[in-house]
Amino acid sequence: SLSIRVLKYVFLIAAAVLGMVGVVVCVVGFAMYLCKQRSFGQPYFRLFFLDNLGKKKGGEH
Repeated sequence: SLSIRVLKYVFLIAAAVLGMVGVVVCVVGFAMYLCKQRSFGQPYFRLFFLDNLGKKKGGEH
């Protein structure tokens, strides 16, 4: 898709100009962007395994 192609070139330019620091900055920036996203009212990076910690199974008290 278009967004992947654009992101690929952003990473490539950052790596060419700043080296490994540019790649790390792009990865951290992309992760921060994804953390702000919401899907169906839920955070995109919701921790799914934490949903079951508060729920008890059928026979347990």
